[in-house]
Amino acid sequence: DQDGTQISDAGNYNHTTSGAQATLSVSFWVGTDNQGFMASDCKDPLNNMDWKAVLYLKVFGTNYEYIDVTGFDDSWSRGTANWYAEVLDPTDLTKWKVGQSYMYKGACTFTHNADFTGYTGAAADLQYYLYFYSDPQYMKDHGSAGPDSYQAAELTINGIT
Repeated sequence: DQDGTQISDAGNYNHTTSGAQATLSVSFWVGTDNQGFMASDCKDPLNNMDWKAVLYLKVFGTNYEYIDVTGFDDSWSRGTANWYAEVLDPTDLTKWKVGQSYMYKGACTFTHNADFTGYTGAAADLQYYLYFYSDPQYMKDHGSAGPDSYQAAELTINGIT
């Protein structure tokens, strides 16, 4: 968060002590050389979707609708949740080494804002998903990351207190 506090999976964010105006950063890194997300201009013509690396955020739980999130490429409501999507640069998600030099570092950080000013309670959650071979438009239309998608990571901040 904006104070440098690391929040682990299933951890909490206390908006009362840390602040109602939060700046949250999510970091990803590839641990092995010559691994990661292969950039592709391909698309799935049967399902009419592009293959992208996408970070999704699902905000849900009691009073979730009072949490305002900004900084993502796209947002929508579906069922009892608000969804957000950011298409990530595939080269940031690839660790490519040639000789002794890294062509791609295999690390990225995405930062967004969350405003908890109107939020009360302790039961809303923020759940992040990193999907490869997904398309935000397909997710909006179908409620699924897509038939070709692969969930590479997931992180949940439980109970915004």
